[in-house]
Amino acid sequence: MWLVWQPDAAPLGPPPDTEGEPVGFLDDALDKAKDAVHEHPDKVAEALDRAADFADGKTGGKYGDQIDKGKDKAKEALGLEE
Repeated sequence: MWLVWQPDAAPLGPPPDTEGEPVGFLDDALDKAKDAVHEHPDKVAEALDRAADFADGKTGGKYGDQIDKGKDKAKEALGLEE
């Protein structure tokens, strides 16, 4: 497949205004995630720790500081500060 620049092509224009509209299944997933955080904060914190450990292992420890910062930010955003 070749991509060809076409100088005469009409611009696509700005994206449609969708602010405030439901996103469907993503809204449901977000609601379920919020419920899980409130019902099982210890399990969610443990899952974040395990995910960070997994990512750290897959990168060979090369990005450990950044992964830990991301994990801490996620816990802070979810209200799970240690």
